[in-house]
Amino acid sequence: MRPKKVILLVDDNEKDGSTLKFMLVTNTYRVLAAHSPAEALGVFASNRVDLVLASFHFRGPAGTPNGIELIDKLKALNPHTPMVLLCDPGKVQDQTHRADRLVSKATCSALDLLDIVRVLCARKRGPRKGMTPTPAMLRNQAEATARREPGHAGFSKAEDRLQMTDDRLENPGTVTATCNLPSVTCSKGA
Repeated sequence: MRPKKVILLVDDNEKDGSTLKFMLVTNTYRVLAAHSPAEALGVFASNRVDLVLASFHFRGPAGTPNGIELIDKLKALNPHTPMVLLCDPGKVQDQTHRADRLVSKATCSALDLLDIVRVLCARKRGPRKGMTPTPAMLRNQAEATARREPGHAGFSKAEDRLQMTDDRLENPGTVTATCNLPSVTCSKGA
């Protein structure tokens, strides 16, 4: 079983926050709730988070950061984590922000929000763990691309399959080989 995706939910409105948390938990997400930007920064720094859902407006004393400022601080800690700003997109659209998505709390349905969360969690950006290319790997990739040989970087899996199909078609023992690509369909029977 795959581990649950972890979502940091930052909302100072208890009613909205608990409704969102219930919806996400019942759809197999693990939710870490924070009720202020300061609390959110602490939770984000001490946990692995796959997605952030942050409200735009927070009540508090003067100088309390809004959702845009919070997302800027969180992106400084980890720029690869997708972040959704729950706000009125008309008010925020003119402001510079680093949110991956602006979502209206008032007009976005629960199903739409779940779709957005699912897509952004699946598309979490950033380098894969343990996949730092060495200089030799980069050199080999460049050479393979220049030669355009099947099985090397620069060739897609579809091109590799097409090349293998062409090789099989030339062999007399092949009964049937078919390769379907978006723009190419080839088949041959013996």
